[in-house]
Amino acid sequence: MDTQIIKIDTNLPFFEGFYGSDIVNFIDSEIEMFNEENDKEINFSKIYEEIAKIYVENFKQNLPSWVKSVKFNEIVSPRFYNFTNDIIYITVEYDVNGVLNFMENEKDSIQDTIKQYFTPYSGFSPSYSNDVYNFLNSMGDDPNDWDNIEMMVMLESSQEIQDNFDISSVDLELVQNEKLTEIILENL
Repeated sequence: MDTQIIKIDTNLPFFEGFYGSDIVNFIDSEIEMFNEENDKEINFSKIYEEIAKIYVENFKQNLPSWVKSVKFNEIVSPRFYNFTNDIIYITVEYDVNGVLNFMENEKDSIQDTIKQYFTPYSGFSPSYSNDVYNFLNSMGDDPNDWDNIEMMVMLESSQEIQDNFDISSVDLELVQNEKLTEIILENL
């Protein structure tokens, strides 16, 4: 059977945004300390973009075999953080047969992920089913029709990613090796 590779743009799994995160607290304290002696304009969007690229590079080290490549696209920050947070967009190239095999063999993991995202509650009526069979059936037979949310669910359901990709560990590493301070200073 020929290998069919498809590209899709999706969100970086497990990234919940910068607003309210520990890394932003560290950025703020670093900038405050630096600005006590210097009064410079701060390019927060560039700082967030550089950190997002590091997250994506770390994510790329923990991919399931059916993912062939991942590329950083952009980070989108809302004008106001009332209803949403930052989103990192990536482009994923994946092997269709690998994803189909994953979907067939990892229903429990997929079920856990979709329950987390698509269980209705007061004020939230999801567009996707939180039942794995209905969710997978709704994806349809043509992988070209799969959307970014469905692909994010597949990525987040992958055990390789669950076991090895942890944004808080990446944050800690950025702080400990002073890479974050370097990024901040480059963007003042």
